[in-house]
Amino acid sequence: MDKGTIILFILLTAAFLWWFKLGFEENRSTVRELERKKREKLLRAERVRQLVNKR
Repeated sequence: MDKGTIILFILLTAAFLWWFKLGFEENRSTVRELERKKREKLLRAERVRQLVNKR
C-alpha cells in the first residue's frame, strides 16, 4: 500500500468515528428530552390531582 492509500484509510476512519460520535450525542439528547417530558407529565398530573382534591 502506498502513502496515498494509507492517508485515505485514515481519513475514512476519522470520518466514520466523527459520524458515530454525532449519532451517539444525538441519541443522548433524545433520551434527555424524553426524560424531561416524562418529569413534566408527572408534575402536571400531580398539579391536577391537587386541584381536584381542593374542590
